Amino acid sequence: MSRAVIIALEPGDEPLLIRALLEVQGIDVQLRRIGGPSAVLTAFNFNGGPSDLAIITGHGDDEGFIMPEMARGIDTLDLAGNRLRATDLTGIRVDASTVISTACGTGTDAFAAALLAAGAAHYIAPKDYPDGAAIAPILSGLIHSVFGRAMSWPDGIAAANALVAPDDRFRLWPAP
Repeated sequence: MSRAVIIALEPGDEPLLIRALLEVQGIDVQLRRIGGPSAVLTAFNFNGGPSDLAIITGHGDDEGFIMPEMARGIDTLDLAGNRLRATDLTGIRVDASTVISTACGTGTDAFAAALLAAGAAHYIAPKDYPDGAAIAPILSGLIHSVFGRAMSWPDGIAAANALVAPDDRFRLWPAP
């Protein structure tokens, strides 16, 4: 059975929708609601072991993942502007073969390089700033294509991208 971890940076319904999409495909899922930024750095495993997939849900911008505002000293990782940047991922270990981000602005070569260097074989993220309503068809199409139809990640992302407008599409690293 395939295993997936959902790393939820903020409360909301998106992680629950993603969980349902994964479970419908028979995937064993762990949903991790992150309490602070340092928890992200250790969240890429499934009960201490590897997973097939890690999905980071939340918001982002050109500076990185937007983390909930916290008082200084609450978390050991003190982030400038409450942004988790690609440079903050240096030295982490990713125990997931594929990492997907739903956060705007995180589809960059810097994030891809950091996550691939940490152990992921693939990184998938928005090309830019997709319409939030496009996340559901992209992930539904991608998850069904890869886990339900046994397509490769490159073929799965191509099929999923065909469901949405060009401005809402996701990228895959390493490029096929």
